[in-house]
Formats: sequence, C-alpha cells, structure tokens
Amino acid sequence: MIVNGPTRLRARSLDSRDLRSGMAMIAAALVAEGQSEVAPLETVERGYGRLVDRLQSLGASVWRRE
Repeated sequence: MIVNGPTRLRARSLDSRDLRSGMAMIAAALVAEGQSEVAPLETVERGYGRLVDRLQSLGASVWRRE
C-alpha cells in the first residue's frame, strides 16, 4: 500500500481503548511532528507486552508517564 496524504501528521492526545487501533495510533504518533500522548496504555500492553521497552530498544523516543 502506498499512501500519499496532503498533510503531515501532528502530535495530539490519543485515546487507545482498543488493541489494534491503539497500536495503529502509536505507530502514527511515532512519525508525527511533536509529542503525542497515548492513553490508556493498559489495553495495548495486554497484547504487546513490554511495549515501551521494546520500542525504546528500537530507538524510539518513548516513555511511560506514571
């Protein structure tokens, strides 16, 4: 699939209450300009254990807000 959108993605607060859509939002936030906040993270982490650690190991600039 090739997607050529008219504008770049921008940071924002995202609601991730579903596993698959939550992971899609995280992927989009990784390429967006600025800092995004994805919450709640519990649902996504149930399907993708140690998600923050794994993304950091790949070089992503992510952290968990307590």
